[in-house]
Amino acid sequence: MMLKPSRILYLHGLGGSPRSSKALLVANHFATRGIRTEIPDLAIPSLPDLSPRSIVEFVADEIARLGPAPLAVVGSSFGAFVAAQSLLRLPQESRHHVQSLVLLAPVIEPWDSGSKLLSPEVEERWRREGSMLVEDLERREQVPVHFRFVEELKEVANMDIVPVVPTLVVHGTRDETVSAAQSERFAKRNPGVELKLLDDDHRLLGQPVMLMSLVEGFIQRSWQQTSAQPHK
Repeated sequence: MMLKPSRILYLHGLGGSPRSSKALLVANHFATRGIRTEIPDLAIPSLPDLSPRSIVEFVADEIARLGPAPLAVVGSSFGAFVAAQSLLRLPQESRHHVQSLVLLAPVIEPWDSGSKLLSPEVEERWRREGSMLVEDLERREQVPVHFRFVEELKEVANMDIVPVVPTLVVHGTRDETVSAAQSERFAKRNPGVELKLLDDDHRLLGQPVMLMSLVEGFIQRSWQQTSAQPHK
């Protein structure tokens, strides 16, 4: 059966871009199925001055704009955090067209002491120095990101992530950037969430065929379940 969602919205991770490896993997995979992938640049307003609040607001607007046609949202790492938080902030009528959410190596708990992305120790060093170097993955250079990013992130993260649409989480068991334990705790708290653990690292590019099979299969099942529901 051919996939029905007319578009995929892909949200890249911290320091990523619309031309990152995983973004292109997703876009090329679904292009062969006749489905277009939208990949916005989330360096808002720029990488040194990243504003989590502005990013979440922008993505929420994008999700609403892409309706009413069926939509699947895929987020990677920090982009997964943004995806989940954006959906939480939208009223049901503005996200009713979102049929599935896929979180790849997601940041669920930004201050998890078992992760390297933003542990309490990293936050303290960031506060002390005023900025932290984040790799611009496209330009292959280190860019100082201001501590305001952390302050805003705390404001955005005050709302616990809960699934509001069918949700798949894929995480690598060898992820040293964002601990897979975050995803395991999230799935345990939310029994309806599908969790798939792969023998991979944070990038989840070690088994691209397996990864895309999981993502496509989940999106297809979500479409079938949604289309089988009686219309009110």
